[in-house]
Amino acid sequence: MELSNVQGEFPVRPKYATQVEYCSDPRVVAPTFRAAPGEEAWLSGLDYDTSGVAEIAQTLQSDNEWVYQLYVSYFEVYNEMVYDLLDLTTLTTVQVKSHDDVQGQSTRGRAGRKRGARGRKRDDPDDPLRMSPSAIAGLARTALVLRSEGGRGNEAFVDGVTEVRVRTVQDLVRVLIHGQLRRSVHATGLNSGSSRSHALFQAKLVKLRRDAPIVPLSSVPSSAQASVRTMTIVDLAGSERAKRTMNQGDRLAEAGKINVSLMTLKKCLDVRRFNAALDASDGGAQLVPYNESKVTRLFQPALEGGAKTVMV
Repeated sequence: MELSNVQGEFPVRPKYATQVEYCSDPRVVAPTFRAAPGEEAWLSGLDYDTSGVAEIAQTLQSDNEWVYQLYVSYFEVYNEMVYDLLDLTTLTTVQVKSHDDVQGQSTRGRAGRKRGARGRKRDDPDDPLRMSPSAIAGLARTALVLRSEGGRGNEAFVDGVTEVRVRTVQDLVRVLIHGQLRRSVHATGLNSGSSRSHALFQAKLVKLRRDAPIVPLSSVPSSAQASVRTMTIVDLAGSERAKRTMNQGDRLAEAGKINVSLMTLKKCLDVRRFNAALDASDGGAQLVPYNESKVTRLFQPALEGGAKTVMV
């Protein structure tokens, strides 16, 4: 279902955990996503209430005061490092020229540009739109930094993570599949495709006034009354015993990091439960060890009671 008319067309994107900012990058605010392998099977297998979605869309469309835009990101915690699973150059079909390209000084040189699309091979590492799924999975990536907005731990965000706007279910599926291609998966003694990381798919709903005075390259004014609400879907890797999985080398190190992060999550839950049972006048509350793991830092807003949490 197309939601562009419902959402509006403001050139803004989420900033930090709760703010928004102006953005002119068409790959972010108005992307066209490249087709993903197997997307037809994903779409045909979806089972959701289309009438309910249509009713929500109709309600939003009739709102003459506010517009809504949905942005998503997909990242993983691998070996206690946060990595982006999305890459704009391969995820979208829009190719933004760099400053060097505009000036005609691309590092590939004139000959490389003269080859054109016709001269490229089907799987061409120089052309993001012609890269195979395996080539996309092998793209180099850099660890991102986990920060807290305003120094408040319960407003943690991943600095520099890719967030793109989606309008349709197909957009959402394409982003998911693209991210899955880059997720850390390896074989163990028990599973030929074992997840070696905790994956987090995050959706942010941006809300702002329809008459918001958005000025290019300027801060979004307070009169826009912009707000951001976040939903995070987490796929936690399971705990492992080396005796059963027969892990060695990198796989053993990965399992150690996974187990430690899950134990830290349990510690946080136990401390929260202990503190909740205390009488306010007694004191003696313990410090919740959120900072001992990237996962628990990301979970802090939910564990602090600032979100609704469901475990499946």
